[in-house]
Amino acid sequence: MSFSLQRGDLVAVTGATGYIATHTIERLFQKGFGVRACVRDSSNKQKFAHLEELAKQHNAHLEIVQAELQADQYIHAFKGVKAVIHTATPYIYTAPDPQKDIVDPAIEGTLSALRAAKSAGVGRVVITSSGGAVFHFPVPAGYKFTADDWNTQSSLTNNPYFYSKKLAEEAAWNWSKENPEVQVVVVNPVFVQGPLPSSNINTSVSTLKSYLLGTGKVAMPDGYIAIVDVRDVADAHAIAVEHPDAVGKRLFCSNTVVSWKHLADTVAKLYTQYPNLKVESSVSPQGNWTMDTSPLAALGKTEYIPFETMVRDTVESLIKFGLVEKL
Repeated sequence: MSFSLQRGDLVAVTGATGYIATHTIERLFQKGFGVRACVRDSSNKQKFAHLEELAKQHNAHLEIVQAELQADQYIHAFKGVKAVIHTATPYIYTAPDPQKDIVDPAIEGTLSALRAAKSAGVGRVVITSSGGAVFHFPVPAGYKFTADDWNTQSSLTNNPYFYSKKLAEEAAWNWSKENPEVQVVVVNPVFVQGPLPSSNINTSVSTLKSYLLGTGKVAMPDGYIAIVDVRDVADAHAIAVEHPDAVGKRLFCSNTVVSWKHLADTVAKLYTQYPNLKVESSVSPQGNWTMDTSPLAALGKTEYIPFETMVRDTVESLIKFGLVEKL
């Protein structure tokens, strides 16, 4: 099936008020696409006021539609769009019933979006997966994660969020094999930081906030984390939705691999006036394993926002939205 996006075409984005989704919507506006933003509650205008402001800034076409993770609602939301970017998923690490609260919604939400896209005649679906669908620990020194890697360790009792992302992505690829008329592309961001687009704080930025305020703790003080700026993740989604050669790819979006200690130390170095988390570890700052980002580079994404810029912009956004007191 041939597919191409032209300026003015409409792209539906699920989970539209979210951190990654909002930055992705701004990229779509910058490229001249219209956006149909799928939100849980279209009467709660405060939740999507920042999207309306972005549309005004870019003189862009924005539609707000209410759609939960059920296929019948998605069919209504997807009619008349050329492509779908499916970012909606529960981003919580623990829950009283992880099967019901984390895993099932992730899988069913993904399959609902795909089925609805097919019913609505949508040409391409981009799915936001995660590095969590890929990682397995401990990582041997010198190891490079590639598209052939899958998380084989997570479960309902061991990081159910990662487990949900792995199962949801597997379900998407299995569906794609049986439904080749819908082009599927997957973006796998790693640990995402960068500026908040609104006062809604997400899980990953909450981690950095806790480091700044000295209230958090590092789960793996001797461990490493692959990290990337949310604006780079938005670039990856924009590439995934329009590039002809993106079809069928897992696109890892990762800038660098650093120690958790280095992340905390960088926050402390840039913002000495805050309490800051002290991490006791002798681990080196730079990670000893990598992510294969060459598939995304081959599609044009070769530059990433520098690590310290990302950290600074994250903290400045926390201050801007009153989530951290300016000192």
